[in-house]
Amino acid sequence: MVDRFSIMILFIALYPILPTYFVVGNISGVFLLVALFFILYLFTTHGKLTLKRPSNWTDIFMALFVVSTFVSGIVNEKWVSNIYYIAYVPVLGILIINEVDSEEKFNRVFEVLVSVAGLLSIFAVIETITGFNVFYLLNTSQSEITDQIRLGLVRAKSFTYQSNSYGAFNLLISPLCVYSQNKAQDSREKLKYNIIYMLLFVGTICTISRGSIVFFIICQILIWMSLGFHDFAKRLLGVLAALVVVLFVSTLLSSGTSNIMRNLLYTILSVFDDSFADNISGSDTGVGTAEGHRILLYAWVFEKVKEHPLFGYGAGATLDYEYYMGNVSYGYYATKESIEVEVLNWLYRYGIFSLVAKVLLYLSALKDCFAVKLSKIPDRYVSLFKMIGIGFLTYFLTLFSIAQDTESRIFYIILFLTFAARKNGFLLEEEN
Repeated sequence: MVDRFSIMILFIALYPILPTYFVVGNISGVFLLVALFFILYLFTTHGKLTLKRPSNWTDIFMALFVVSTFVSGIVNEKWVSNIYYIAYVPVLGILIINEVDSEEKFNRVFEVLVSVAGLLSIFAVIETITGFNVFYLLNTSQSEITDQIRLGLVRAKSFTYQSNSYGAFNLLISPLCVYSQNKAQDSREKLKYNIIYMLLFVGTICTISRGSIVFFIICQILIWMSLGFHDFAKRLLGVLAALVVVLFVSTLLSSGTSNIMRNLLYTILSVFDDSFADNISGSDTGVGTAEGHRILLYAWVFEKVKEHPLFGYGAGATLDYEYYMGNVSYGYYATKESIEVEVLNWLYRYGIFSLVAKVLLYLSALKDCFAVKLSKIPDRYVSLFKMIGIGFLTYFLTLFSIAQDTESRIFYIILFLTFAARKNGFLLEEEN
């Protein structure tokens, strides 16, 4: 008899990190993974699959979000994208809610996700220093992937296309890691999660992205504060001590390593004061260039979306906005294709209906996390859901400066795990 939950664990480990550029034939590898797991699940349950009824506003907003996005795909004739979307959101949610039906399974899924994130951080360090990304071995679609260099180092992006996306992945995993630290029973297990937590810091720094680093730090500070002053002070001192050790060791190894560490430190400090960027040696920092047309982007998107306000232009649509660069005496026309702000990106592709439903879903999910009452569940789980809420909050804030990408998969996994806890009643009481 096939152990269904073991299959689920393997799926959970692979699904959030399988690159989108991995294809089999012309079919997305991610879609095939979901389809395979869905078929195996139906086989092991003899076709039994329970659909839980909507029981609170979050469920209702999720349904509206799914329907409005699906309708946008129909209107814009994005049939393949619609099939993928159904697999990646509602089907994924149904499978997680059905299978993760106990506290033991809930904790096991968290352990796997945190362990996978620790391994990815090791890969990120290797990628940054050597330029080798192990996930490129899965580039069966022959997609063109550009490595971005900053401080003379490759910006780690791991399984994603953008370093910001990998940074957001670490941000979303970090609450689960802190929770795993707190519930660890023996010293070896606690040491394991302490190491993974530090690796998440290192992996995020390897993105060499000021936005990713600052939002990750804000998230951790808020999490520590939610645990109380004692925990806050202890964790802050631990991180500072680890950084001092790393800097000291790097100076002993070689001047090159020391220069790398110093440049990384200046990159972090330049988040708060741009003058630190002047101290960075070895290459152009790229500081300030990413913002290029970020403000103008709002006006450009609003100008074009007027033509398709309700359902947008469809999945994968590019902006294709022509603008003038230069001055009166000299200049040229360029075309802006990407939309780096998720709110604008979703509005442009899926329209106002889907965007409103998405915002309401996210706000309602936040409310669910922060509204957990101590009288209903053990204290450690109150802290967990509050920490998940903090992770969601900081992640949502990043979406005003970056576009949602591959990291959305880990977001939906965590979101549906909170659904499973509520709907199956093993942590949260289902609302009447």
